[in-house]
Amino acid sequence: MSGADVKPHVIENYDGKDIRLNAGVTMKVADFPELSFFKGHTLIHTDGTTLLGADDKAGVAEIMTAAEYLLAHPELRHGKIRIGFTPDEEIGRGVDFFDCVMPSRNGRHGKLFTWEGTVNILNEKYQTDPRPISESCQCPVCRSFSRAYLRHLFKADEVLALRLAVLHNLYFTTT
Repeated sequence: MSGADVKPHVIENYDGKDIRLNAGVTMKVADFPELSFFKGHTLIHTDGTTLLGADDKAGVAEIMTAAEYLLAHPELRHGKIRIGFTPDEEIGRGVDFFDCVMPSRNGRHGKLFTWEGTVNILNEKYQTDPRPISESCQCPVCRSFSRAYLRHLFKADEVLALRLAVLHNLYFTTT
């Protein structure tokens, strides 16, 4: 995947429908139901043929300035912001694989990601909680298991607890 010739697209007041990236690629709401979370928001996306980012120091400075502003204004609601730097500018190539241990490491320690914030499943308040990790998540874990059951698995040192927590966090961070 290359970072050259980035073609960003802006959707003001997203209507919740499928997003056409280019003539051959469409992000369908049926495939990405999480898109419904962004209805009414402004979306910036690539045309599907490049990475979306900045290929020069001025662009990187703009991204960092935006991140700094959001950190300084916690009253502005937003999802998780992830910023990654690749060697693209230095060597003229994009990334083949971009990896992070954060979802699995946090999951293995009982920290589960949601749009409402991180759930520490080890907390006693989840001992009898019948709800899924997140009501809005469609991952297999949230569709099948309660917070109480996941807490039980962690407290019983069941390996399944780790697998389910990592599965949920990976789903959350990649969809």
